[in-house]
Amino acid sequence: MKEVLPWMEQQDWIAGYAWFPFSVDSPQGTSSALFDQNGKLTACGRYYTSVTPEHPYGDQSIKPD
Repeated sequence: MKEVLPWMEQQDWIAGYAWFPFSVDSPQGTSSALFDQNGKLTACGRYYTSVTPEHPYGDQSIKPD
């Protein structure tokens, strides 16, 4: 996420995007989940919300949970 979102934010031909995560209880894994079992943002969720057109690199200090 920390590599692809900044790149997408800087492309003038990408009009928008959406993150399609596995849920936290998915058998495929939880590393892409935006929310935990309690509905709170995961590290991925916090990073995703920190990326904006004005700040395409978001908060790079966010570490995995």
